[in-house]
Amino acid sequence: MSIFSRIKTFVRRGQAEQVAGYSIPELKSVFAEPLSRLPRSLTDYPQGVSLDDIGISAYYSAFLIGNEDAHNFSALVESNFRLKSEKPFNDLPVKRYSDIRENNHLVYFRSDGEFNSTTIRMVTNSVEFLNIIQLEKLAVPPPWIAFEGYNPLW
Repeated sequence: MSIFSRIKTFVRRGQAEQVAGYSIPELKSVFAEPLSRLPRSLTDYPQGVSLDDIGISAYYSAFLIGNEDAHNFSALVESNFRLKSEKPFNDLPVKRYSDIRENNHLVYFRSDGEFNSTTIRMVTNSVEFLNIIQLEKLAVPPPWIAFEGYNPLW
C-alpha cells in the first residue's frame, strides 16, 4: 500500500458524515424510537424527508424563511420542546430539544448569513411539530429582500 493510499484512507475515516451538525450514529442514538408516519404528505412549505433509509427514525427539513418568521419559528420550538444540549457546528450553535415526555426530539440550527434571511436545518421525529410549522405558513423571502439590489419591478 503506497503512502498516498494510507493518507487517503486516514482522511476518509476522519470525515464522518453529518446531518444538522450530528453524526449518523449520534442521530441514531437520539432518534431511537420507531418513526411515526405522517398522516398526510408534507406538500406545503417547508417540506420534510424521512431519514429511515439511512437508519435514522426522523425527518429532515431545510428551509429559508424571513427574519421575522425566524422569531416565530424559535417561539414554536420553545413552546413545544425544552432545550437538552447545545454544541457548535461550523461556528453555529446546534440545539437539541426534547418534549416533556422525551419521546419526541428536535435537532436544529439556524444560519442568518445567506440571502438576507434565515436558513433552518432541522431533524425531528415529531410529526405534530412538522404539522405545526406547516400550519404556520412560513414563507420564503421575496427576491428583492433575499438579493440586494434586486428591483421588485423586475
